[in-house]
Amino acid sequence: MATEPESGQIRPSAPPPRSSKRTTPKPPPRTRPKIGERDAEGDKVRSADDRKLQTELTGIYQGIGVGIGGIGVGKRDEGLAATGAMVVTNAEAAAAAWLDYADQNPAVKRALKRFTEASAIGSLVAVHVAMLAPLLVDRGVIPAAAVGVADAMFTTSNGSSGND
Repeated sequence: MATEPESGQIRPSAPPPRSSKRTTPKPPPRTRPKIGERDAEGDKVRSADDRKLQTELTGIYQGIGVGIGGIGVGKRDEGLAATGAMVVTNAEAAAAAWLDYADQNPAVKRALKRFTEASAIGSLVAVHVAMLAPLLVDRGVIPAAAVGVADAMFTTSNGSSGND
């Protein structure tokens, strides 16, 4: 602190001059693992296309698991319901395993890409059939029991469905 000579007021002193020298050591440069290598968590680093494919495959496995589990719930079959839950739980690992295999076999990768494209079309059809299900039951095109199983497949853990 310094004192003003004319007024006698105390004012803060100027900060010390900054040193141009770095006082802390520079951190080492970060190195990212390359595509195909493992990261710090042990996961394989994948290209953007492969990550998209893995996400799509994971979603397919999850959909299959929900379907199996929903049928199990609808039939009150605990084994089937538990199997569906396990498929959902392991969906990401299964998709990663397929991509690991596809890395070694380009024909498998091409087949997986075609499969996910076809699955997207199948999902699109399934959504529209579900929207039309009440009409299809009313006209006798599909049995009412089929809608009950489908409803069980899409019922949330709190017991409600999107149709409530």
